[in-house]
Amino acid sequence: RDLHSFPTRRSSDLVQQTVAALKLDRWKKGTVRDEAGSNISAIQRDLQETLPPLLKTADASPSAISKVLPVSRNIDALYDVLVHVFEAARVSAPGDQVGQLQQAMGSLEKARVAFGNRLQDTATAQEKQIVDLRTSLQTQTARAAAPPPPAPTCVTPTPVRKKKPKATTTPAKTPTPPPATTTPKTP
Repeated sequence: RDLHSFPTRRSSDLVQQTVAALKLDRWKKGTVRDEAGSNISAIQRDLQETLPPLLKTADASPSAISKVLPVSRNIDALYDVLVHVFEAARVSAPGDQVGQLQQAMGSLEKARVAFGNRLQDTATAQEKQIVDLRTSLQTQTARAAAPPPPAPTCVTPTPVRKKKPKATTTPAKTPTPPPATTTPKTP
């Protein structure tokens, strides 16, 4: 049971059982019944011949949108034809057959929505992956194109010498003689 096709398979099985159980001879005679008979034959052909290989291909590559999208288109077309049969049944078929068709149609509609949501989620995840890869590639390309940093040079620094303060020369002072002491004269 693949996650992509399981609800689709279950609902298509229900549709197939329902249309196979329809008894057109109990419907009112007329063009509505004849057209419904043609549509029922088309639904049965699709469910037996067209849809199974599409589901098999989608199951083999569930993340390949190109393989899954044809299933979605086929289910949409199948649903449209089933709606025509249901509308014809409302006019010409007995009530029990109308109820069975309505149930099968509801199941197929739910499967369509679930399948479409999964398809959308797959597409969103792939787009995110593409954006992430593109960003990573641009970053790597920018790094490769950037000029390499300059090579380190081995220069030994010369020691810084401290300057000695220059001696300032001041004129030498001659010592001044001590003041002469005068001795008092004695008389």
